[in-house]
Amino acid sequence: MKLLTKSISKSLSPSLKAFKPTRVSFDDFKSKFIEYLGVIDHKESEENLKTHLMQLLKSLYDQNHLIEQQDRIDFVIRVGGKKSPAGVLVESKRRSNTVDMITPIDCNRKAMHELVLYYMRERTNGNTDIRHLIICSEHEFFIFSAKAFERNFFKNTVFRKSFDDWAAGRKSDGTTDFFYNQIAKPHIAALTVEIEATHFDLNKAGSELEKGNAEKQLLLLFKILSPQHLLKTAVSNDSNSLNKAFYDELLYIIGLEEKKDAGTRVIARLEETKRTPGSLIENTIAKLKYEEGFDSKPVIEAYGSGPEQRAFAIGLELCLTWVNRLLFLKLLEAQIVRFHGGDISYKFLNLSMVGDFDELSDLFFMVLAYKPSERPDHIQTKFARVPYLNSSLFEKTELEKILGIGSLNAGNQIEAYGRTVLLNDQEKRRSGLLPSLSYIFDFLDSYDFGAIGGGDVQEESKTIINASVLGLIFEKINGYKEGAIFTPGYVTMHMSQQVIEKTVLEAFAKEFPQWTMDDVDDLENQITDRSKANILKLNAVIDNLKICDPAVGSGHFLVSCLNEIVALKSRLGILADSDGKRITDYNVSVDNDELIILKSDTDDVFTYQVSNGSVPASLQCVQKTIFHEKQKIIENCLFGVDINVNSVRICQLRLWIELLKSAYYRDGLGGDLETLPNIDINIKCGNSLLSRFKLDQNLSDAFNKAGITVTEYRKLVADYKGSKDKAVKRDLNERIAKAKNKLKSETLGVLTKRIDAEIAQLKADEAQADLFVMGDEQMMVQTAKLEEIRASIVKRETRKAEIIQNKTFLSAIEWRFEFPEVLDDKGVYVGFDIIIANPPYMRLQEIEATQPLQREFYEENYDTAKGAYDLANLFFELAGRLASSAGHNNIFIFPHKLFNSANGDALREYLMNTRALKSLTHFGANQIFDSAITYTCIALFNAERSDTFKFRKYPLGADYENNLGDTSHYADVSYDDITSASALYGNSQWIFFEDQCGFDTFKKLFQNSLPLSEKLNVFVGLQTSRDPLYVARKLTETKDHYTIAVNPENKATTPKIETKEWKVEKSLFRPFLMGGDVHRYETLETDRLVFFPYRIDPKTSVASLVRMPELKDDYPMTYAYAEHYAKVFKARESGRPWKDGKLEEYYAYIYPKNLNKFDQDKLTSMEICSNHPNVTVNSDGIYHATTLYSLVAANGTTESYEYFAAILNSNLFWWFLKTTGDTLQGDARRVKTNYVNPFPLPGKVSAANEKNLSKLTKSLITAKATTAKPGKIADLESKINAAVYALYGLNDNDVAMIEKVLHPDLVLV
Repeated sequence: MKLLTKSISKSLSPSLKAFKPTRVSFDDFKSKFIEYLGVIDHKESEENLKTHLMQLLKSLYDQNHLIEQQDRIDFVIRVGGKKSPAGVLVESKRRSNTVDMITPIDCNRKAMHELVLYYMRERTNGNTDIRHLIICSEHEFFIFSAKAFERNFFKNTVFRKSFDDWAAGRKSDGTTDFFYNQIAKPHIAALTVEIEATHFDLNKAGSELEKGNAEKQLLLLFKILSPQHLLKTAVSNDSNSLNKAFYDELLYIIGLEEKKDAGTRVIARLEETKRTPGSLIENTIAKLKYEEGFDSKPVIEAYGSGPEQRAFAIGLELCLTWVNRLLFLKLLEAQIVRFHGGDISYKFLNLSMVGDFDELSDLFFMVLAYKPSERPDHIQTKFARVPYLNSSLFEKTELEKILGIGSLNAGNQIEAYGRTVLLNDQEKRRSGLLPSLSYIFDFLDSYDFGAIGGGDVQEESKTIINASVLGLIFEKINGYKEGAIFTPGYVTMHMSQQVIEKTVLEAFAKEFPQWTMDDVDDLENQITDRSKANILKLNAVIDNLKICDPAVGSGHFLVSCLNEIVALKSRLGILADSDGKRITDYNVSVDNDELIILKSDTDDVFTYQVSNGSVPASLQCVQKTIFHEKQKIIENCLFGVDINVNSVRICQLRLWIELLKSAYYRDGLGGDLETLPNIDINIKCGNSLLSRFKLDQNLSDAFNKAGITVTEYRKLVADYKGSKDKAVKRDLNERIAKAKNKLKSETLGVLTKRIDAEIAQLKADEAQADLFVMGDEQMMVQTAKLEEIRASIVKRETRKAEIIQNKTFLSAIEWRFEFPEVLDDKGVYVGFDIIIANPPYMRLQEIEATQPLQREFYEENYDTAKGAYDLANLFFELAGRLASSAGHNNIFIFPHKLFNSANGDALREYLMNTRALKSLTHFGANQIFDSAITYTCIALFNAERSDTFKFRKYPLGADYENNLGDTSHYADVSYDDITSASALYGNSQWIFFEDQCGFDTFKKLFQNSLPLSEKLNVFVGLQTSRDPLYVARKLTETKDHYTIAVNPENKATTPKIETKEWKVEKSLFRPFLMGGDVHRYETLETDRLVFFPYRIDPKTSVASLVRMPELKDDYPMTYAYAEHYAKVFKARESGRPWKDGKLEEYYAYIYPKNLNKFDQDKLTSMEICSNHPNVTVNSDGIYHATTLYSLVAANGTTESYEYFAAILNSNLFWWFLKTTGDTLQGDARRVKTNYVNPFPLPGKVSAANEKNLSKLTKSLITAKATTAKPGKIADLESKINAAVYALYGLNDNDVAMIEKVLHPDLVLV
């Protein structure tokens, strides 16, 4: 084994290179570093030197990460506090100990042997959280990734066996020296691999400090030793995480709060007692109701008829618009200050510049919306340093014509937020009333909006707010309407890279069929002609791609696609300006969902800055190129639609922010910034699933009659995007709207043409009928005929009006009118090259509640809108329609329950029929979204049929966030195997395995088997509808009576259930189990009793209710208990069953199911099991709750319950549930009827096999009932598992596959 050493710079991720630590934290490390160098005495013991080093590292790690010695390990850095696993293992040596210390050319020394031993012990003990390992002396460091040790040691079967034998005492010598010299040393010598190590010497940074040089080396040390690198914790500007303090206080200032509603987080107006007139929304609502237009018909139709509901909806939209602008301006301000070396005189969001809401309105509409030369004189002077941006973000919206921000009451105040970030002179939280605008400005100024990039030290100790997180904030504020959920950055980054790289490779293969390419590296190698003309030609291949997100939300996917395209061009060496001049001295990459630009030769982070009155030419060239590259991609390649107008504006904002990050001074001297294009036209508001006009409908006549060609229409749109003059832009917008209306009108004419013809014919028939004078009898017939004709005319005219005015289509998107970029010159729809989305997840009940008019359209126009469908199904079908027929790739993230639940039936059928799926990344029980309990997967699909698709499933706890791009673990899954497995299972759900062995093993289970439902009947427990009332604690017992305690835990209920002791008759109470009372193979015990007011006929087994007279006469004590709680009994399920007369007596069970099944012998199982099944024998007739299920032998079943208990507690059964059942939190599974019934039980079992399993089960039950050693229990369980495997005829490969699924490796996955 050889070392491949890397410098610190080459080891840091791009985002960590760009990370800016605060001055306070850096200076603390600097002082500790100087102190460390000063106290080092090379003659000290290794123990003392280790202590000094631990003190140095502690300056980088807060109290959340403990650094301490652990057993024989010199020291560890824990992922958390005292009891948390070790994330970093450190072996420390004295510099003078040259015999044991490794060198760059010889790593096979004792220090390495010791570190290997530490790693093997930690992994054997189950630690999967190790990220790095370190070997160091006082000054010299070698840092290794844990994956290198995992591959070469822990996963090496020969070495692992040698270690296990040594650790278990099965070697001739059990000393560590034996392990070092006889096991580790020969193994390392025999390895032919190179392992990477970050190698550095602290003296280099020390020398730099002594000379008074810049702190570059020390900053690199800070980063390489930081938790962000060694423990892989998130950097402070992480785009995937929300700064909760910022979010909560921003909500408060707006006048909102986040709270839980039925398990879901929603955004709502503050409760009335918490509201303050100074909050943005209360200030707005107070004015709105008295404004002209608030009660207009269009506003009522759009925002609701109720004044309060309407005022809140309009107020929220206005507030989001204003806060959008403010945050954009804060980013602009931070950018300008940064461009000028931190000169705060460039700040303009403060009371000295903007004194009230009137002046804020002036800033919006008289400063940012006009060129400096067009601004009023007083505005020109005051805001000379604030640039003109040409963004429609600073044009009044329709709602602002009702109420503008300048109308808000500047005198209103807000009570300081209880956990405000604002501090007073004593460095304590501010309190009391604060002027609204002052509060807003001070709050925003307490955060750093401009600290991303540069890679140096952040001078102010302010929390960084990443622009990417603004999308998360506003999507949360939207309240996840229409099923939208914010997608984390690492997911959008991976999905964008995966689909763009595949599509780009296919585009180049079509353009250059002679090239041979399997990946991007191959494509880069094929590009040999790098002349300017060819560079422009190569760029055009990518620039012609059209990408659409039909559920765009905050625009996160589009931003990730934008960054990925820029980075891909850089990687291919074709990133160039408009003349074809390439950027060769900088590398552009995407990391942490941010575009990072690094100097090719030094790895320094690119920073655009005015220096000595001008921007250096090299920096100007790079910044200008990146800006116009982004602009070109946004204008030509990126398109989006969302049903929520607020989301549309946020998406537009995000794209403008991405351009703002690369803004440059046109003159290179710090004068005017390059203006922003009108990209708003690419992001539309509407329902992507709704369209009056089919995509294949001929539009040539419509274009002709509208008096415009496709080329002219496209030019109007292009001219609008590039227009920098407000009047011209307004004119173009009107012309585009007029053209769209003409096209819609002409196309509607086609839809109504047949009806018009029918009406014309009916009117002719009507006129013909009136020509003749007839007798009375004929007149009566003719009159009836005329009435019939006229009724038909009315019916068709009504139908025509419905087509034209159909409210179903109020939010419809007409794709060809809105996006002429995807039409050919004849108006034929060409389509998008990529559809990327996190489609809304909405069940049929929610669709019916929120979109009743649209539901009918969905079910008439989408094949996937069948049965109890989910709205996400339709987006798959829509993607197929929207995509280019000439070749495309689509990628979605969506719930993987659609592969096994009823609402995914139609989607599975669609995917099976089209064979569209190409790749599926399954996240299992890992929670991707912070704010919603949804288990998801990523699917890449297209129109090209295939027999197989790539598949990977991440086990719970896997480091998927850092490994999504690793394709080495994907397996080829056959559609035929999916079909076969589904057929065996007995329904249409898809069952996935990561290799062929899984499918083969699954098939083996069903050979010579019967479904469990033919051997055992499964039933659920008693549903009392109020357990604290029915289920009591047994205190004492006599022959005929129990003394019970009702609601002994004093649980809060409505109505209240009084905690009280009662003496009751025994015959109406039964021993009762709750969910946590059942564990595998354990003897059942309970002190709970359930009130069971039923009598079971011993002959017929029919259960009958004990009626009130009998209860009163024969069971007076129980009658007293029932009467005392009569009000609570009647109040169950809001009192409806009792009021509706559905109960014979108020104490009767509302759902009296399975009443006669509990008194027999049975198996009882916990319903939700976390790590293994929990089934045991219930031979005492104990009743139980609905959180438990029982299984009783069906007629003809002869095998013992102990035999079945062995199978149902086995690893094999757990594997079956893991691969077929619904995913629950923590990767738990349900053991309930529909999941258990399909399980295949052996059709015939030999007496010997049944006796063996029964005997093992009885032994295990006995062992668990006594104080048997854990080793004996584990041994019996192991024997049962082996016997069950043998029962099904599974071989070693089958067993190894099952055990790997149940006990996955979390280090290398």
